[in-house]
Amino acid sequence: MSRPKGPSWPGAMVKAVEKAVEALPSDQQIKESIAAIDSLISFLQKLREVLNEQPTQAVRQDVLKATAMLAGFLSSYNAKTLLSAKPQNVKSSVRSSEEAARLFKELDALSLSEIQGRLLDRSLYSSNDLKSLAKYLGIGIDKNFRREDIADTIFKRGFANPRGYSSIGGSASQRVQAEVKERTAKPPVDEK
Repeated sequence: MSRPKGPSWPGAMVKAVEKAVEALPSDQQIKESIAAIDSLISFLQKLREVLNEQPTQAVRQDVLKATAMLAGFLSSYNAKTLLSAKPQNVKSSVRSSEEAARLFKELDALSLSEIQGRLLDRSLYSSNDLKSLAKYLGIGIDKNFRREDIADTIFKRGFANPRGYSSIGGSASQRVQAEVKERTAKPPVDEK
């Protein structure tokens, strides 16, 4: 190896080293770069966790199969005509709601024990009378209910509970009394 010739070679080398040292990052830049790398590592770890939580191909296939089954069910459901209830004669439904209103007023004037006795008496009220009274009072009756079950439900929800609430007093009884007045003020509109 030969040494460079000329008087300026040591100075040029010193200037080159000084420029190289000046190009190095400052302590603050080093800290900021390390923080940026840490934040990037944290982001990548979170990304890995999210990717690991994604559904597998088997789960996606199951969802697609279920969606196809649901679509088939809904299209077959819309295509079929549902069995409809036997159309009711409007006159009989009006008559039954008027009869139910009369029956309610008749029973409401009696004591609770008399109401219960009359509702259970087959010679006074038929099952159809009780069903129309339940409908008038807005009480849902299951079609599998026996006559005694219907009478008991009407007694409790149509007469005993509202009277019990009114004897206790307070906002609950006022609400129940308002509901009973509202139900008995106008007959319900029967759907065709």
